[in-house]
Formats: sequence, structure tokens, C-alpha cells
Amino acid sequence: MNKNGRLYFLFTVLLVIMAGCGHDPFFIPVESIDGVPSTGTTGVPLTLTGRVNPGFASKTSIDWLMDTGTTENNEITRISGNILYTNKERTVSIRAIVVDGVAEGRDYTEVFYIKFSKSTGSTSPLVFTSVDALKGWLNDQLSSPSPADPYFVKLNVDTLSSTSTTFPSNKYFNLDLSDSTFTVIPQDAFSSCKTLVGITIGSNVTKIEANAFNYNDDNLTSVTFKSLIYDADISNSGLPSGLLFVYQATGGGIGTYMKTGSTWTKK
Repeated sequence: MNKNGRLYFLFTVLLVIMAGCGHDPFFIPVESIDGVPSTGTTGVPLTLTGRVNPGFASKTSIDWLMDTGTTENNEITRISGNILYTNKERTVSIRAIVVDGVAEGRDYTEVFYIKFSKSTGSTSPLVFTSVDALKGWLNDQLSSPSPADPYFVKLNVDTLSSTSTTFPSNKYFNLDLSDSTFTVIPQDAFSSCKTLVGITIGSNVTKIEANAFNYNDDNLTSVTFKSLIYDADISNSGLPSGLLFVYQATGGGIGTYMKTGSTWTKK
């Protein structure tokens, strides 16, 4: 047997021994994980993602675990699969784990910190393309914000139903319709919607039909119009009469109107 033959024989024997001991001779360990989000929005589920390096590592599946830490009263912070949720402003420490990522029986672990902050009116709202999608998202939220600290959401649709829509209770929200293309807010569209605290009505809207906002339970405190809507077109909409008086007094409805008690005044 020549020299090359002996080397090949020894290499083959080594591979057989390693395999017999339970070691994969071609195993490539994980060196790092990147691409993990560093920020999130309080009250909004965050999908955890990450990239294993090198990309051709033998193990690439990432499990997520939240570090145990102190929590405040009424705080809900949890991980379910790869979804992280907290209802408080805080920084959450999580562990990304690749099982057997270093070697068989040795996991690869890396710690990441994600800062959660509240959504505000100045931040980009979540956008939905159907009322059902918006309702479903509200139903899925674990926290119940107060009317003074609502969710900010945007609805981009072509039409609104004339059937009263039941929204989840105790999930107060501020709704932006400015990018929707419908021209009429129909009868009962937001009737009995007691969790709507603010609404922005787009420039395409030329009419709000009777009872569109009836029985709002006095939680609707802010209405923003992007264009002029004449008094006659909203006289029976369910919006308070104080709002109609402001229209007549100012000669137009462009602006934001705030309600104090039963009186609406231009903001």
C-alpha cells in the first residue's frame, strides 16, 4: 500500500471511529445569531426572527426563551413560540437557543435585549385592509388600554358596511380613515361602537348617513375632518349637536373638534 493509500485508510478509520462515538465528522457549529429585533411596541405581539451564522451551520432552528425577571403589578410579558408580548414599557431579555448548535448535547445560546415602547399618535399606526382584520387584531390583544391611551390604527377600505359592527369591549382605539376611498359612511357603520375614542375622516367622504355614530357611549372625544362636510349631510349622523353648531359658526368642518361634556369646540 503506497503512502496515499495508507493516509486514505487512516482517514476512513478515523471517520468510522468518530461516527461510532456519536460524532458527526462533518458537523459545522453555530458561531453567532443576528437579525433579532431590538425594539417593539407595547401591547403589540412581536414576531421574533434571527439568522444563524454561518448560514450553512448544521443546526439552524432557533428556539426562544424569556429570561426570568421582575415584573410590575398587572404586567403581562410572555413568549409563545416565536411571539413575544408585553403590556408594559420595558426592556425584555430573551435567549435565542440553537439546540445542539455547538455539538451534540451542547446548545448554542445568545442573549438579546428588546426595548418596548408605547405607540403614540405621532408614530405610524397599524394598517388594516378590512374591518374583520381590525376586529380580529383587537380581539387578540391581551391588554385593555384606557380611553386616554388607546391603540392607534388605520383602516384602508373601499366600502363600509351599513350593518352595525360589534367591536371588542375594553379595547379602546383611535381610527384613521384618511386613506380609505369610500365617499359615504353609511347608517349604523359605527353604531354601538363604544370603544371608538377618536376618528379621522378622509377627504373622499362627502356624507355621513343617519345614525352612523349612534350610541357611542360618550367615549368619542376627537373627530378630524380632512375636507368640508356640510351640515345637512351629517344632521342625523349621531354626532352631537354641538358639532353641528361649530360647523355653522366656522363655515366649514376642516380641523379637529374636541368634546367637553356635550359641547364640541374646535381644537
